[in-house]
This record gives sequence, C-alpha cells and structure tokens, in this order.
Amino acid sequence: MRRRFEVDSARITMMGGSMGGIASVFNALRHPDLIAAVFANVPVLDFGAIWRNNEVYVAPMWGKPGEKIKSWDGVDIYDTMRAAWYAETHPETDFPLMVILVGKSDTTVGWADKPVFFRAMEATRHGGWFYWDGRGHGAQPNDQRYWYQGRTPPPDMANRAEKAPIEIDYLAFRRDQSYPAFSRCSLNDDPGDGRPESGAPHGQINGYLLWDTSDIVDTPTRWEMTLKLTPSAPKDECTVDVTPRRLQAFKVTKGEKVRWSVHGGASGEAVADQWALITIPSVRVAKSGTRLRIEK
Repeated sequence: MRRRFEVDSARITMMGGSMGGIASVFNALRHPDLIAAVFANVPVLDFGAIWRNNEVYVAPMWGKPGEKIKSWDGVDIYDTMRAAWYAETHPETDFPLMVILVGKSDTTVGWADKPVFFRAMEATRHGGWFYWDGRGHGAQPNDQRYWYQGRTPPPDMANRAEKAPIEIDYLAFRRDQSYPAFSRCSLNDDPGDGRPESGAPHGQINGYLLWDTSDIVDTPTRWEMTLKLTPSAPKDECTVDVTPRRLQAFKVTKGEKVRWSVHGGASGEAVADQWALITIPSVRVAKSGTRLRIEK
C-alpha cells in the first residue's frame, strides 16, 4: 500500500468499530513500528473474558482459555488475544496512540475486560485516551450514550442534557514524533471493577489531555512539549504524570538522571527506570497550556 499509493508512512492510522475496533487495537499492539494512532469503537479487548459470543465464535477456533493452547511463538493463545497482556509484558514498547470508546451496556462484546486494560495501560505508562458510557454495541435510541465524535452531536443526542465531545484528533499524530504518555490524571474517572453497575456510569481516563504537535523539541540533549487541557475539560487545571514516549533523538539509558522544569512553575530531577523511561510526576497542566522541558 505504501509503495502503490505513495502514502506518508509516518501517518498510517487505523479506525474501526466492533471487529474493526478489535483489528485496530491488536494491530497497534502487534505492529507498533507501522502505525501512528488508532481509534477503536466498542472492541473486544480480551477474548478470554466473559462475553456473549465466546462459545459461538472463539472456542471452536482456539479452544477454551483453560486448555492453554500455544500460538506459533509459544505464548498462550489467549494471552495473545488479551490487550492487557501486551501492556503488562511490553512496558518498554512505544505503542501507537489509542483512542478507545466502549459501553457498559454492551452485551455483545462485554464490559469486564475494559477496566483491566485501562489500568494495565496506566500502570505501565502507555499512552492513550479511554472513554466509556452506557451505550450498547449499536446506537440504540434508548441507550445511555454520553460521548460523541465530531464537532456536533448526532441528531438523536442533540437534546440530551448530559453529553460531551471526544476532542482528540487521532489523525493528527505521526509515528516520527514523540508523545507524552499520561497517567494518574487528577481528572480521571473510575471505571469500576468490571461490573457495569460499579464505578462511574460515564467517564474517561486521560480524556481531556492534549499537546501541541507543532512545537515539539526532541534533540539529543533536550525534550520540550506544550501540554494542555481540552476546552470541554471540567476544570481549568489538573495534575498528571508525564512519560515521554516514542522519543526520536532524546535517548536515555537505564538509571540516567535528567533535569526537568515547567515554564514558570516547578522543577526537579528524574531518573530513567529499568525500561529507560522517564516519568515526571504531578505536572500541573492548564487549559492555557503548560510547557514542560526535560534536559540532560
């Protein structure tokens, strides 16, 4: 495709819903060197979790989870079909950026696997935006959708009192640009324990965080980026841990010490962890923009 259509290989993205959402997520996890970003709508994130179509579609092809059938590379086949496994076992890998929208009332692909994946991505400092509400698998008129894509809500959501836009343009990201992986944002909501009735009925993780892709500094000795909150964020400021990912020139090694500073604000030192990742804790990010600098 790249040869035939002369596409910009740094801007290859994927978007899909249901099975297309599954393909988007798992291609991103398996081929991070090819894809810049994905948008996945109502995907399955764990084929071994309890969802309606396990016995019909999955077990006849790959057996049941307890049978421990191995894939070609010796890994349990159900691990290779569990998105959280990739996050947990590949903390050093810079995955493509992911925007994922799912529903607590989705009985077709289930809900229980979603909080597990969200927390695995947070714990391993991977990048992404995760949204949920009360939607089912399709757009039923009586569902409890809260999030919508685009500048205006769809007609059947226009009169809803509670609604909010997803203000992340996944098409804007490039594979040859570094990005900040966010974790522990003070605006994050609680998805619960996997039961639909637990946690916030609608919410997000990192859903209000953005950055300016036009003024990134990524040199051998310095990394800078302008972080910001989206216009619809419920507060003017938040705190969040920031882990630079997909670094192009600013390379660090395990145990290396760097200096960091926020323009007009806090400063300090950080040490690269065992995976050579630098995490700056509790950065204050405002709607007006926050310039973060890290240097050797």
